[in-house]
Amino acid sequence: MTKKNWIVFGCLVGMLILLMVMVYFYIVPTKSTEPKVDISVVVYGSSTGRWTAFKEGVNQAAKDLGAMVNFVIMEGTDDCQEQKELLTREVDNGAKGLVVAVADSEKMSDYLVRISNSVSVVLVESEIDLENVIPCVKADAYEMGEVLAKHVLAQTDDEELIKILPVEDNRMNQKERLEGFMDEMSEACRKVERVDRHEEKDIRKIIEKEESVTFVALNDKILEQIADILGNRQSNIKLYGMGSSERIVYALDRGVISEIVFQNEFIMGYEAVDALIGSMRKEDSKDIKTIAHHQVSTETLHLQENEQLLYPIIH
Repeated sequence: MTKKNWIVFGCLVGMLILLMVMVYFYIVPTKSTEPKVDISVVVYGSSTGRWTAFKEGVNQAAKDLGAMVNFVIMEGTDDCQEQKELLTREVDNGAKGLVVAVADSEKMSDYLVRISNSVSVVLVESEIDLENVIPCVKADAYEMGEVLAKHVLAQTDDEELIKILPVEDNRMNQKERLEGFMDEMSEACRKVERVDRHEEKDIRKIIEKEESVTFVALNDKILEQIADILGNRQSNIKLYGMGSSERIVYALDRGVISEIVFQNEFIMGYEAVDALIGSMRKEDSKDIKTIAHHQVSTETLHLQENEQLLYPIIH
C-alpha cells in the first residue's frame, strides 16, 4: 500500500471512529449531573407487610429521580412524640425532605407546619387538620367508604346484621372512610351496629350469639385481626374491609375476607417521592394529589390487573 493510500485509509478510519462516537452520544443518554438528594420516609407503625407495596413505590421513584432514601417505620401506631422525635432526628442527620404518614392528624399539625419551614414535607394517605397547608398524596377516603358500603349492600340481605369495627379516628382518612360508609348505609336505610371492642373474646361472643353477621373493618390492622380470629371458620360470617397488606391478600385468597377496597400503595409511594423532589427543586404545588382506589373480591383476586396491583414486587 502506498503512502498516499495509508493516509486515505487513516482518514477513513478516523472518520468512522468519529461517527461511532457521535452516534453513541446521540443514542445513549448521558447520566444526569443532578446530585442525589437525601430524603427520609417516616410512617406510623402497623402490621408486618403493611408498607411493603408503598416502600416499593418509594424505592422505584428514588431510583428514577435520583434520591437517597431512609425508610423508617415507627414502633407504635399513634405515638406522636415518637414520630416527632424520629422526624427531628432525620432532619438533624441531613434529610432535606420528608415523606410522612402521620400518626395523628390533629396532634402532628403544628409540628409539621413548623418543620416544613426548614425542609420540604409531603404527606401520604391522610392530611393534617390544617387544610392544604402541606401537600398530600392520598386516595379519596370518603369515596372508599361509599364504595365498600355499596358492595356490602349488594351482597347482603336487608335483614342481615352488619357490625362495623372500631375506627382509629386519630387520622383524618379514617374518619372520612367511616363517614362515607355510614352515609351510604343511611341512604339505603340499613342499620349498622358499632362494635366498641375488637379483642378476640368480644368477637367470639358475637360469632357465638349471631347465626349470621357481616363484619366491616376500615383499616388494615383491625381487618387482619378479625381475619385471624375467623380463620377457616365455615359459617355465615362475612368480612369486608380496607387494606392490601400481605396478610389481608392471603386471607382474601382463602375466602376468609369476602372483599376489600384499597388504595394503590405503590403509586402513592412513587408520587410522594416525585412530589417531594419537585418541591425541593422549587417545582412544588400545594395541591392534593389524589391516587386511585380499587375493589377486589375473592373471585376477582387473580385477574391479571388485580394481581399487578396487589403483588407489585412479583410483577
